[in-house]
Amino acid sequence: MKNFWRVPVTSIADVDRMFDVRGIIAPQELFLKLRPRHGIVLAEWDESELVGKVIAFGVVLSVNIKEQSAVVFWRTTHVILRPNPNGRQFWRLKPFFKFANDVSIRYMLDDLFAELFPELDDMKFGETVGINSTKSHKEYQDIPGYVYLIESEYGYKIGKTVNIKSRTRLFEVKLPFPIKLINYSWFENYSKAESDFHKKFAQKRQEGEWFKLELEDIEFIKKQGKQVPVNGL
Repeated sequence: MKNFWRVPVTSIADVDRMFDVRGIIAPQELFLKLRPRHGIVLAEWDESELVGKVIAFGVVLSVNIKEQSAVVFWRTTHVILRPNPNGRQFWRLKPFFKFANDVSIRYMLDDLFAELFPELDDMKFGETVGINSTKSHKEYQDIPGYVYLIESEYGYKIGKTVNIKSRTRLFEVKLPFPIKLINYSWFENYSKAESDFHKKFAQKRQEGEWFKLELEDIEFIKKQGKQVPVNGL
């Protein structure tokens, strides 16, 4: 996912409606810019604490520009985003805005969405109705990055990230038990690589991206892709 949009919380009734119909209530201008696989950050601004309080993330599945509608897969969350002084004006004044790339990286939005939507690569995405052409599914998928293997007392997690350091920092904050990064490798198409691993070990899946792997499974994973030394992280 490369594009993330902040949409404000207007009222609890509107939030409930968006969740119920799997849609989004937003200004007309946003529907001209939204595309499938874009991320929505549904958040309210807290002036007293100078933070954005996220109540849900959404993945856009399809867009109809003519009808000013979109199908969105929502999941609730509790994330605090702290914009710098220059960024606060967007939260205060804009009816919606797109996060700049460097801000998305600082907030680790790509990793947060991957954590909340482990089934992202298996989602069925529609098209954008109302424009002459759309990007192909392949354009969104062929993204280089890392596939990692994490060990814990509860099993092994197979996941993906474009920034392994930020990903491990995120786990240290969110997971209530110790973990150990035992392998990560570089792939030209990390989404496909992760999906292939998940399919191969489907019978050993415990929950989400967690698997009960054997020694030979771990050795198989370590032989795939371009392995990167774990030491130094």
